[in-house]
Amino acid sequence: MLGNKTLYPMEGVSIHQNAKNGFVVFELLYTADPKKRDPEYIREIRESMPIRRFKQEYLLQWDSYEGLSVFADWDISVHGVKTEIMPHVGLPLLLGFDWGLTPACIVCQLQEDTLVCIKEYTAVNMGAERFLNWLIPQLKTEFHLWQNLSKDCLVFIDPSGEFRKDTDEGTCAKVLDSKGFSNIIPGPISWEERKGAVDYWMTRRTKNGPSFQVSLPNCPVLTRGFQGGYRYDDKVLELEPNKLRPKKDVHSHVQDALQMVAARILITKPSTIIEVPALSYSWNSDGPNFNDSRFEK
Repeated sequence: MLGNKTLYPMEGVSIHQNAKNGFVVFELLYTADPKKRDPEYIREIRESMPIRRFKQEYLLQWDSYEGLSVFADWDISVHGVKTEIMPHVGLPLLLGFDWGLTPACIVCQLQEDTLVCIKEYTAVNMGAERFLNWLIPQLKTEFHLWQNLSKDCLVFIDPSGEFRKDTDEGTCAKVLDSKGFSNIIPGPISWEERKGAVDYWMTRRTKNGPSFQVSLPNCPVLTRGFQGGYRYDDKVLELEPNKLRPKKDVHSHVQDALQMVAARILITKPSTIIEVPALSYSWNSDGPNFNDSRFEK
């Protein structure tokens, strides 16, 4: 019996006895493989996945999620932009919505290989119709080159927005359609897919820098969420790992709106661009399409 002893027969391997059940436990680190001890190897692995997953799979560090920010890879010095992010003319606006009585809208664009968060809009105690009546004039004022809501915007919504709410305003998708939006795409239902999409954009790097950027002055609630406000519920330790969910509060709505955009854009692929005067992209649907570059499912 090992008792309280821990044996290290070789690099990357440890053996100890579980104090509760008496089982002998072999822990195997990546360093047990000599080929994986190269610092360059582990650097590439680290940069290919979210930091929390890397710690779990390679360092065997199983931190408690309680009180932790959902997106541990957020770095305000890398992903935050201290000024406005100007929208690129010729590209549509990507609008992510989250509904309920605390609705939120995030305005994004895919600028080359970077998903940028340009502006957020949040409200309290507003149903879908009132929120859109307040939002649309602001969009047309602040994004005056994107006046045609049908042709100049792609709208990504929480799938629950397709079902009737208790707001007496019909389904949120129908309300959007009645206000002039026609390219309306439901986001994924799966929380893991939505979170994974944001993780992907946040951890990816391109030749031009990070592939995810946020305008700090124009997205204050989103930023505070990334800084720690968007966190796991305090009762998370009572839940099974596959039931972990972030706390629903003021920070969660705009985060959910962003996830709709991040996840659906991630599963698109560009096709050939043919003789176009300005770059744009569209979602294949029965509604009006942008006539330049196409993105297909």
